Amino acid sequence: MKRLFIATLALFATFSVRADEPVDLGHMVVYSGEVSFEEARSGLKFAVGNLGMVISDELHLSEMLDRTGADIGAAKRVFEHAETIAWCSASLSRKMIEAQPTSLVFCPFAISLYTLDGQPDKVYAAYRKPYLGEASDAARAIMEEVEAMYHEVAEAAVSGGF
Repeated sequence: MKRLFIATLALFATFSVRADEPVDLGHMVVYSGEVSFEEARSGLKFAVGNLGMVISDELHLSEMLDRTGADIGAAKRVFEHAETIAWCSASLSRKMIEAQPTSLVFCPFAISLYTLDGQPDKVYAAYRKPYLGEASDAARAIMEEVEAMYHEVAEAAVSGGF
């Protein structure tokens, strides 16, 4: 029995993913983890769908930066992969905008996923931190829900989502 327990632990340790603590930069929050870009993208999409939300856009930023960099003579490649994935939640967006109409600027919700050039085994997930300034308690409460949703989706991305 003890050997079975140890073998099971060894098996799960093989599949463990190391995710770092998120870094709050004031205007944005950055998560990171040691998963492939493809695993992070799948984890993010799975988390968004699991929350009942629909992805509305996928921006392939590394491809655009590589293409336009060549056009302007920029030689340095910054990202191996970089995409921004945007989605919407009809109910959460509606509550957010009813509580504070200027919150419209936070729609759609979006997280940027990227790996730095030459570092394909560490993925980053970053989002703009919702900020309201002077706002009602109701608006602040909704933004706490938004922040919790962002945390759940970003955490799923950097841990591979499963």
